[in-house]
Amino acid sequence: MSGLAAAVDWDRPDAGEERVRRMVAAMPHRGPDGTRVASAPHCALGLALRATTARERAAPQPLRDPEAGLWLVADARIDNREEVARALGLPAPPPSDAELLLRGLASRWATLPSQLEGDFAFVAWDERRRLLLAARDVMGLRPLFWRTSGRSLLLASEVDALLDAGGMAEVEPAAVLDFLLHLRGEPARTFFHGVQRLPLGHVLEACQGTVRNLGLARASRPRPEAPPRGEEAPGVRRLLRRAVAARLQSEGPVVLALSGGLDSGAIACVAEDLHREDARGRSPLLLAAAVFPGFSGDETRYLEAVLSRVRFACERWDASAFPPAAPEPLPRAHPMRDPKAGGAGRAIEVARTAGSRVLLMGLGGDELFTEAGVLQDLARHGRFLALARETLRRRPYTATSGLGLLERALRGAAPAWARRAFRAVLPRRPPPPPAWLGPALRPLWPPPLPPRPDPLPSRVQADVAALLSGDLLQSAEVVELAAARAGLQLRLPFLDWPLVEWVHSIPWDRRLPRGLMKRLLREAMTGLWPESLARRRQVALAGDYLAWSVRRALPLLSPTITGSRWEAKEFILQEEANRLLVSLGRTKSVGIWRTYMDLWDIVSLETWLRGLRD
Repeated sequence: MSGLAAAVDWDRPDAGEERVRRMVAAMPHRGPDGTRVASAPHCALGLALRATTARERAAPQPLRDPEAGLWLVADARIDNREEVARALGLPAPPPSDAELLLRGLASRWATLPSQLEGDFAFVAWDERRRLLLAARDVMGLRPLFWRTSGRSLLLASEVDALLDAGGMAEVEPAAVLDFLLHLRGEPARTFFHGVQRLPLGHVLEACQGTVRNLGLARASRPRPEAPPRGEEAPGVRRLLRRAVAARLQSEGPVVLALSGGLDSGAIACVAEDLHREDARGRSPLLLAAAVFPGFSGDETRYLEAVLSRVRFACERWDASAFPPAAPEPLPRAHPMRDPKAGGAGRAIEVARTAGSRVLLMGLGGDELFTEAGVLQDLARHGRFLALARETLRRRPYTATSGLGLLERALRGAAPAWARRAFRAVLPRRPPPPPAWLGPALRPLWPPPLPPRPDPLPSRVQADVAALLSGDLLQSAEVVELAAARAGLQLRLPFLDWPLVEWVHSIPWDRRLPRGLMKRLLREAMTGLWPESLARRRQVALAGDYLAWSVRRALPLLSPTITGSRWEAKEFILQEEANRLLVSLGRTKSVGIWRTYMDLWDIVSLETWLRGLRD
């Protein structure tokens, strides 16, 4: 991903070109193809360019339209270029997506983002009105952060860049609590007070020192128009091919993080189909896969099945042969979420070694295609016999037992009035705070419950719509930054707006799993992937591998927990963290992963705070 930077000062014509240069310099990993800074009265814009296609190199940014008085800096891949060009009355799309955006902003301004498909973030400046506009795509794959000081505004692709240009900020306790408890929290909140994230799909406008979030550019419709009956799976197949094809565009090789699961396997097999159809001009695909020999979660047989269907080379490794990970102090933006960098750690290294600039992953496939919400819809509509068949006949590709699925469906389908009546009789008591909770976090306990999504028109559609509200934002943002720091652009085919919108529009009663979860994806992939994946019923349960990993990694975490220095004292009680460490060392249970992750997060927070304060 490239890096954007902008500074606006409505009181000073010299908006601070030097601040923009500092922000761009703070993102060297995003700018191996050069950096440029340009100034207009009251505004300076900069770009650190990491190009993956000729389109990204076609026009040196920042761009200016002197007739319209507009400036633009963008990190964008627009997938519906021809459609947008026609809507703008252009005979053909301009050579670069940034030029297309600049032309569109001259006539559409704040409404333009609602017409765009693809991954993008941009900042535009209207020098005549002294008006700034910033936007992100609806799936939020290109990051953008901002902070204000008086009547000045800074924006950048990374929090670190804002800290370099605008000075350090206080750590935000509410964000720390969200991190430690794995809560989604406020979409705009970051780990620093006063530094805000532009939420995915949102448009920001600023004038005369006043910043306004104009909200979602492209909100999902509460009752989307359903596709024709019988077109559900063919539509998924068509849109998934389109999404994968758009994300295979690159001047160099593309790397796919492949497991034996359905999601990454589907991407590999769709890519194979695209290459067989027309290999000319397509970038080579390299597969990167971990195997876990000797552990119950090993998916080698399914991985081999995928490899037998595709022509791509695969670099695989025994995950147990690598030393355990330990938290690292960088970046300043946030503590490291988990020891695998969102599951992409080794794949990132493979891509770097191969000279790739693009990393594909299957993130979002579970949220998009799993039909757990359909089970609640069956209960809500009184179809209890069908619900029993779906849950009790045999486990339908989930880690949860049939009885567990049945219980969740019945509990989750209770109408709002019944839940209110139950709570009136038996009020919900907040759980006790974790013993390790420090003094700065105790006033925030208990954290507010996340709003319950409106189940209308169905629970499964509400689950898909949750993708648009940032349910994957934290994990995707962590992986994006890890990939960017390795010189890679993260691309997620399942987080493609037309695909998500299509799946969201399918009524719940057309998405019955019929005893096998991800039925819609399985039907869409008919003939493209191996039969063993199409019929796969058991999910990989990695409990024994995770427990083994915990026991290996504890010695690396122990010195941080037991040492004399403790920067996290306002958030974490060190003596309680010590007790957690001791309890983990005494147990051999495969169920210790959740406790271990609590300890990992504590060590990660402490390591991060030391890096900040040093």
